[in-house]
Amino acid sequence: MARPRVHDQATGEALLDEALTLLRKGGPPAVSVRAVADAAGVSVRAVYALFGSKQGLVDALAQRGYHRLADLVNGVEDTGDPARDLVTAGAVGFRTFALEEPALFRLTFEQVSAELLSQEQVSHAAYDSYRALRARVRRLRDAGGVHPARSDVQCCFAFHATGQGLASSEMASWSPPEGPGLWTPLLDVADLRPVWEDTLTALVRGFATAPGHQPGG
Repeated sequence: MARPRVHDQATGEALLDEALTLLRKGGPPAVSVRAVADAAGVSVRAVYALFGSKQGLVDALAQRGYHRLADLVNGVEDTGDPARDLVTAGAVGFRTFALEEPALFRLTFEQVSAELLSQEQVSHAAYDSYRALRARVRRLRDAGGVHPARSDVQCCFAFHATGQGLASSEMASWSPPEGPGLWTPLLDVADLRPVWEDTLTALVRGFATAPGHQPGG
């Protein structure tokens, strides 16, 4: 008996869940239309109907990743300290995204391609994650914590680049098979969140100074 042809949102989410499982196990090459269909117990026709192609599946996974990051950054509770809230957006929001979903982190940032970002829905989702960070930077600016000579884009770029470097380095410290164990023999702490907080705090404090300013200069 043929499978019922019900290609609704619930089916799409189920297919994306299976695609994410495959992505976690083998990266983008593991996300094939056939593999996703088999894992979800549907026909390949259902996958094509909902996503169009393998690239459509990867695009949808990237959108899920960017939206998850935006939700985490937007979900940081506002306090009376915009600088601290911006640090928390990185040390909690961005770090949570990277460490809980390393496959999505790699897809959306470490391995992001021009082909991926050329898809309108993906680029919009990526911009949503940027807007979440920019809102934190603008709140800091309104409180006098950003020098007028520094643009929002410059601050966001520096903040994101620092967070991405911290995330990649922390993931590189994971022992096999999760990671190569690069820093494992050298690290003397079990939790690297304080390192994130100290690093991002120093960066955010620097936003209040003029570009090129040297402490004590």
